[in-house]
Amino acid sequence: MKKIKDIFHKRKRPKKIPSAQSYRSSLKYKEFRQKVLKRDGHKCRKCSTKNKLTVHHIKNLSGNQGLAYDTKNGITLCRKCHDLRHHIERVKV
Repeated sequence: MKKIKDIFHKRKRPKKIPSAQSYRSSLKYKEFRQKVLKRDGHKCRKCSTKNKLTVHHIKNLSGNQGLAYDTKNGITLCRKCHDLRHHIERVKV
């Protein structure tokens, strides 16, 4: 009979999701961010300001890791519009 510890050691573990800091400092993320900013003309898609821009993932990355670097899943927002969008998303849940 197999020991319980042997069963757990052989089980495949899910891939670790990188921390937000290591994700944002990766070259792949920086390229994704620059592509989205360029596509959107370096301005907020909501209010058209060019100040304090962020790149927002339209679909949350939890459960959608394949969309992390997909420019179709990115949108340029200023900090104010980004914060407002997250507030609206929290209220919907």
